[in-house]
Amino acid sequence: MIKINNLNVDEEETIKKMRQAYFKEIDYIGVSDTDKSRFSWTQNKYLEFHIFKVFSERLYAESKLYLICALESKKDNLIYHDFYDQTHSYDFEQLYQTESKLNYLIENNDLKISSEHIILNSINWFYFSENSGTYSLIKHLEDYAKKYAKKEYENSKKSLEQRNVVESFPFSNKKIFIDKYHFNNMLNNINSDQFTDEFNQCLFAYEHEKWFISAAGLGSCIEHLMLIIIHNYQMDKKLNNRNPTASDYIRVFTQKPISIDSRQQRFFYTLFGLRNSVDHHNSGYTSKNICDVLLSGITDIYNDYYLLSTKQ
Repeated sequence: MIKINNLNVDEEETIKKMRQAYFKEIDYIGVSDTDKSRFSWTQNKYLEFHIFKVFSERLYAESKLYLICALESKKDNLIYHDFYDQTHSYDFEQLYQTESKLNYLIENNDLKISSEHIILNSINWFYFSENSGTYSLIKHLEDYAKKYAKKEYENSKKSLEQRNVVESFPFSNKKIFIDKYHFNNMLNNINSDQFTDEFNQCLFAYEHEKWFISAAGLGSCIEHLMLIIIHNYQMDKKLNNRNPTASDYIRVFTQKPISIDSRQQRFFYTLFGLRNSVDHHNSGYTSKNICDVLLSGITDIYNDYYLLSTKQ
C-alpha cells in the first residue's frame, strides 16, 4: 500500500489495472507482437511511475494538479511526491509546459531521478479531487496509461515513417525499447565481456533509432559469435587468416563437426547481406525490420550452434 494524500492505494493492484489499460489500447491500435519494441511497457519491460502533487492557480472545483511520468526500471512501482506547498511560488507559476515543471521539481528537490532518464512520451498531467476517492484516482491512472500507449504509437509511427536522416549522435528522446531481458540469459552463458559490450552498444543504437550503426554492429556480433563457436570446437587454425571475413567464418562452419549444409549457408549469407542493406533511403520501418531480423539471427545462432559447441 502507498498513501496518496489521504488515500490508501493498493500499489500492486493499481499498477496491474494501469498495465491492463495500456495493453488494451495497444490491442485496439492493432500492434503485432513483432512491433512491441515501440512501447516501453511491453514484453519483459518495467516502469517506475512518479506522481507529483503540485500547486496550480487554475483549479477545477476542489481538484488539485498532478504531474506524472515514468522511467525504465527493474520492476514496476509507483512513487508519490507531495510538492504542493513547495510549488506555491512565483517561479513555479511562471512555468506552463509540463516538462518544464518536472525539470523544476528535479532541480529544486532532492530527487533520485534525472530529467534525462524520464521517458518523454510518459509525461502528462491530470486534475484530481481528494474527495473523489480511490476508485476515481485509479480511473485517472488507467486513462493516463491508455493515453501513454497511444502517444508512444503515434510518435514512433512518425519517426519510423521518415527516411533515415543524418543527425548528431546520441540523442535522448528514445521511442524504441528493446526487451533486454530476452538476451540476458544468452549474454550470461556466453560470458564474454567483449561480446556483451559490443552487443549492448548495438542495443543502444537500436533503441535510439540509429539503424545503420545497429545493423553494422549486429553484423560484427554475428561474426564474433561465430568466432567464439569456432574457438569452442578448437577450429581456429582452419580460418587461415588473421583478418577473416564473413565468408571465412561460413567456410569453417561447413566443415566437421559443425557441418552446415547449403541451405544453412544461405541463412548466414542472408544475414550478412542484410547487414549491408541499411541506408539513408530506407524508411524507419524497413531499417528497423532489418535490425529485428539480425537480432533474431543472433538468437538462432546462439540456440542452434553456440549451445552445441559448449558440450564438446
